[in-house]
Amino acid sequence: MLVSIGTWAQERYTYMGKIMDSKTKEVIPFAHIFFNNTSYGTQANESGEFSISKIYPGQYQVHVSSIGYENKIYSLKIEENHTNLLLFLNESSKDLIEVKVSAGKDVNWERSMKIFERELLGRGYSKKEINIRNREIVEFENNGNLKRNFKAKAKDALLIENNVLGYLYKGFLTEFEITNKQTRYTLSGYFEPMEPKDLKELVRWIRKRRFAYEGSLRHFLKAFVANNLEEQGFYATINISGKNVGFNPIQFIHSTTDTSIVMLDFPGLINCYYRNSKLSSILKPQSIIYCTQSGLLLNPLSMETNGKMADFRMAEELPTDYIYQTTFQKEKSIEEKLYYLQGKIPLMR
Repeated sequence: MLVSIGTWAQERYTYMGKIMDSKTKEVIPFAHIFFNNTSYGTQANESGEFSISKIYPGQYQVHVSSIGYENKIYSLKIEENHTNLLLFLNESSKDLIEVKVSAGKDVNWERSMKIFERELLGRGYSKKEINIRNREIVEFENNGNLKRNFKAKAKDALLIENNVLGYLYKGFLTEFEITNKQTRYTLSGYFEPMEPKDLKELVRWIRKRRFAYEGSLRHFLKAFVANNLEEQGFYATINISGKNVGFNPIQFIHSTTDTSIVMLDFPGLINCYYRNSKLSSILKPQSIIYCTQSGLLLNPLSMETNGKMADFRMAEELPTDYIYQTTFQKEKSIEEKLYYLQGKIPLMR
């Protein structure tokens, strides 16, 4: 997903319309529509109508999804309001995945589910911190046999409740596989901010969100493009001819026709550390890399991560429209004012 974010003072826009069957022209109730991996998303009502508001200007990847229909994915540049839209979905020719819901799954399913949750959500987290509300919709191939390729699928959106960062993520799983070498999955969806029970919980979420951002691949790439790695707490070397050497990021950054996007041309593996951590991350380019000025990869598969960054899972995942503030007080004041204005939390005097 591509998005260029500026300041809080930017004008924000609305995207609204109706979702319909392309053949019958009948409305499709309760379809999901979202700007991938952002906090912009919703579910259409029973009349197929939807409205997404307060969208920052930028380039996005829009997904429209409903059971029994082919997913509709398209790029969209938001520069103005879009209203009275008619979006059409084609009926799917594929058979629906049959998911049998029973009072209790068998032992093999439960064992497989624990592996799935560990690899998707993250290690070391309790179910109270992060959980899949509708875990019963997940099915496994080969009965979850790890001696063969471990594969999982789900027919509907996974509802991932993240009490660590304060988001409910609605995600559509199109691929999940564990091999001897790596865990690989493709998940598209959107984040719904959860309501804090009090100001203390809100402040905790703000801190955790900032902590999740710091040292992430997105943080590294943004600092790389801005040529301020050291200022942002990163130490990095590049492996050239078997030797790890220092470098100036400028020599690997190339402009494109879009001023919000740059091309990165790495001649070797990058080793990076964040704030004197003993744990390093190794970044391995898989193809030509394009990313935004804010550090978002256009193609997530263009960069392979190993080490610390490879351990990031859904428990640390942030929406791409998340705005990082360098100091807690600055971010706290913005978030609190928003909640005060919405009447979510009474203003303390």
